[in-house]
Amino acid sequence: MKRLTAVAVRPALPVVPLILLLAGCGTQDSGADVAAGADTESTTGAVPEGGAMDGTTTASEYDLAAADLSLPEGVSWRGYRIEEGVVSEPGVGLGTAHWEWLCAWQAEWVDAHGRGPEPAEPERANDALDHLRAAPELAVFTEYSDEGTRQAYAEMLRRAEAGDPEGMRRDIDVNCAPAEPVG
Repeated sequence: MKRLTAVAVRPALPVVPLILLLAGCGTQDSGADVAAGADTESTTGAVPEGGAMDGTTTASEYDLAAADLSLPEGVSWRGYRIEEGVVSEPGVGLGTAHWEWLCAWQAEWVDAHGRGPEPAEPERANDALDHLRAAPELAVFTEYSDEGTRQAYAEMLRRAEAGDPEGMRRDIDVNCAPAEPVG
């Protein structure tokens, strides 16, 4: 199972503190885990061996993924926060952009649907659902999510299409971070 991680690295010390930020997991098509060869003890901000990326490279990956996606009207991309000394596996920037996109469209649908059984703003709600129907084709689902995650999303989407916003509301509460300033 492939894990996408960002690792804080420091110069070699008797005990090297690592901060692992799990961005997603799923199956890997081939090869060993990318981070397995990362030399985190001797890295001081450069990209270590093993395919890990520094913050600037991860931010570029995020920007490329975001450029291919549209957000609801009035919503802006947050940008990828670069933290000194943190390296990430390939896919973290892409996954961050995909989840941000998904959360934005979920919030758009919940807002447009409202609390009743029928959408408060049908056209806007249908547009959001059209975007959400495309999510299973994103790499965050096809490459970095397990079958349980894909099934849970399909069920949440089925319930939303039937007019039930509760699953999507719960997913937003659990998985979508509130906006915070970048920089």
